[in-house]
Amino acid sequence: MILSCAALPYAFSLNPFRLPHRPPCIPHQGCPLDPDWRFAPVLSLCYGRDSNPLPEPILKSLLTLIAFTAGAATSAQAAINAQLGRRFLHPMQAALASFTIGTLACLVICLTMRLAWPSLARLASVPWWLWLGGLLGTCYVLTSIIVTQRIGVAAMLALVIAGQMAMSVLIDHYGWFQVTPRALTLLRTIGAVMVIGGVALMMLKTRID
Repeated sequence: MILSCAALPYAFSLNPFRLPHRPPCIPHQGCPLDPDWRFAPVLSLCYGRDSNPLPEPILKSLLTLIAFTAGAATSAQAAINAQLGRRFLHPMQAALASFTIGTLACLVICLTMRLAWPSLARLASVPWWLWLGGLLGTCYVLTSIIVTQRIGVAAMLALVIAGQMAMSVLIDHYGWFQVTPRALTLLRTIGAVMVIGGVALMMLKTRID
């Protein structure tokens, strides 16, 4: 599901009889779209605002749908990885298998979409902490494999959502990791508390195997 933003719009825009050429991406200028490509508004969501920005209501609805679908896929991912972990000698091996498949999928999509690759100088200018996303992803997948086997998918994801909600509120409020600050309003606070409260209710009857 992580790859859906790139894979699905590309699949929808394919001509069954001819694959149109797509111009390469230009750094800081977005990815220009060939006139023969269909679904340009959907593609613009993935390739940048410079191509063909969507109206705000449609963009918001589309982003909501994508995020909801990604969340649903995360549940399936947790269940699948947990079963994969049972078939390996160690959960870390299952995590390695999962990330290997994901890496290959990303590579295939990047090559198929003919994306431009960043230069070594550009990569060298990236702050060191921006590379930690992969490490944090490894911790999440490994944790989900171990915990899901003991308490189930729903309880594990409930705890994950609680942690995500608490951390995301802080990140938004203080603008950590260079994100645009969003003040912690009363309504957002109530929403976060309700989510965490729902997680607490789900954990009351959770059985640990």
